Amino acid sequence: MAPASGDLKKRATSGQLTDAERASAWRVFLGASTDINYKKLKDDALPDAASISSDSDPLSGLLDDAKNNDGWARFHANVENREEIRTDLERLVVDGFPESHFKDPQRQTLMLDVLTVWAARNSLGYRQGMHELLAVLCEVLEQEKREGFNNFAQSGAVSDGPFHESDAYVLFDALMAHQASLFATDLGADAPVLKLCRRFQTESSQLLSLGNGFNSVEPQLYGLRWCRLLFSREIACPALLQLWDGLFALCHAHQKELSVVTEKCCTALICAAAPNLRGGAKEQIALEILMRYKNHVAPAVPRLLDISERLVDGRGLPPVRTAPAPQRPQVVHTHGAAPVKPPRARVPAGPPPGSSTSTTFVKPT
Repeated sequence: MAPASGDLKKRATSGQLTDAERASAWRVFLGASTDINYKKLKDDALPDAASISSDSDPLSGLLDDAKNNDGWARFHANVENREEIRTDLERLVVDGFPESHFKDPQRQTLMLDVLTVWAARNSLGYRQGMHELLAVLCEVLEQEKREGFNNFAQSGAVSDGPFHESDAYVLFDALMAHQASLFATDLGADAPVLKLCRRFQTESSQLLSLGNGFNSVEPQLYGLRWCRLLFSREIACPALLQLWDGLFALCHAHQKELSVVTEKCCTALICAAAPNLRGGAKEQIALEILMRYKNHVAPAVPRLLDISERLVDGRGLPPVRTAPAPQRPQVVHTHGAAPVKPPRARVPAGPPPGSSTSTTFVKPT
């Protein structure tokens, strides 16, 4: 993939990407491969029972010592994987879409195949939550197809459905090249996602002085979901698509791992919630705000991206905004009459104190 232009990055971080160009921009930002033969991958990962060599034992996949490259072993493993994935897809709801949208049988079948093929080819396998990431990618591909753009279809399986299955696999594979490590759980307390959670909570505490209530919350209780699902449960579509535009663009422009940008965006979300977390908020209240974020905070995506980029490149939080000092009204003296005070200036109405639209992020001194 060719590097993205500065203009593309600027538009992506300012919410100006159109539905027609978003999928193409994400391919560039994530470095999606252009030479994947999805049909071959699918045939290898999902062998048909009739095509498996007669030399293989049909029961081999049920034995503990079965070889991974045995046709029947792969067949039985995929059956088990598909049941788990199918169960998750049947429960899938993405904020901003009708509940029935992702329950469409055609969409579910395409997503089921993509997730099964990816899981079969990667040692991590399928983990709960991956289907939510794929759902957002599929929506972007549907937007592209509705707009009449179809210049990236991979060789192999091409679907007549709402999006191309092969394109969905390629884009998902590119995203998971960044995200897969955050789903790993085999390192205990040293798992990358847990270390990431500890870092952004420490950074937020140092920058914002949020008090003991926030500091006492175990960051993984809310941070696992934030990091793994890229805030898809905290911010509803279409604003989520604009957030992903910016996150992917920053990852590409700064040549950083996506997890680095995600970490800084977590700090930005806590900045937006700071007015609710300050003032001696107790641990249980702080946890409620962070776990049910969208019920308490409605951050502006451009503001989140601005703070994220400042933290990524080391500039820190935006400068403190100070209001001008009020001037004392002048008293006009007239000969033989009482002093006359000028009329008081009317203060325009504004959003209530503490609302997300009026929040000023102030770096404590």
